[in-house]
Formats: sequence, C-alpha cells, structure tokens
Amino acid sequence: YRELDERSTVLARYLQAIGVVPNQVVALYVDRSIEMLVGLLGIQKSGGAYVALDPGYPVERLGHILEDSRASIVLTQKAIEGAIEPAIKTIKDNTTRAQLRLVSLDDQWQEIKQAAKVQVTRNKNKNKNKNKHRTGLPQSVLAPWLRWPRLLCLLP
Repeated sequence: YRELDERSTVLARYLQAIGVVPNQVVALYVDRSIEMLVGLLGIQKSGGAYVALDPGYPVERLGHILEDSRASIVLTQKAIEGAIEPAIKTIKDNTTRAQLRLVSLDDQWQEIKQAAKVQVTRNKNKNKNKNKHRTGLPQSVLAPWLRWPRLLCLLP
C-alpha cells in the first residue's frame, strides 16, 4: 500500500505540473492492473476528474467519450497505447484533438518521476461517468469520488 500511495502521489504531482487543475478531466485508458489503481488515485490526488475508457469499447464510442468529456490528457499503457489513436482521429473538434496528450504510465514512468516536483494540493474530487441518454449516446455526468472503490472489487 505504501508503494501504491507513493506512485499515485508522484503521478498527482506530475499531473499538476503539466497543468491539471481541479475538476479538469483526465481520461484513463488502461487494462485492469496496478497502473489502473495508480491512475485513479493519482487523478484524485491531483484534483482532476477521471473518465474511464474501457479498452473493449468500439473506436467510435471511445472517440465520442473523449470529445464529449473534453479530456486533455489520456493516461494509458504502452501495450494498448496504439489502440486509442484511431479513436483520437475520430474526434471532430480539431482543437480538442490537437490538445490531447497521451501519457504512458509504464513506458514514461521515469519522465513522470522527474517532472513530479510540485506539491500536491487536495480538492473535492469527482469522476466523470458516462450514462446513456435517451438519444442513445453516452452523456457525461460529474459524480463524487465515492464510487471508485467499487472498481477495486472487479480486479482479478
């Protein structure tokens, strides 16, 4: 648990160093692994809001979620990083697409550690859930961070 806390704090400092502000959306596109927990806790500690992207989602849905949530950062893993790029290309808003930054939690960890030199400030954190609206398209809803621990029960 200490290592998990230390790694998530390093990630939180990195996210704040690259400009994450309270309730700014950070997408989390990872397999169920330690990086998922580090990402969730790191986003929470940075003050950001997360939107979960399941690697099993179709490309069009991933693109719609990224565009609708206006996520500026996608935390991912090297092994699945290439799978998110086609979804990014489906984003219609050129500004959103151009400003999106991919951060590989495993491949770029040394860079993350080096850049993590700022003090973490905690805020009321939220996550961005995707709920189906009557149009059939997912709709973003900011919700308190109280729900995310249930995800831990789903880990293998």
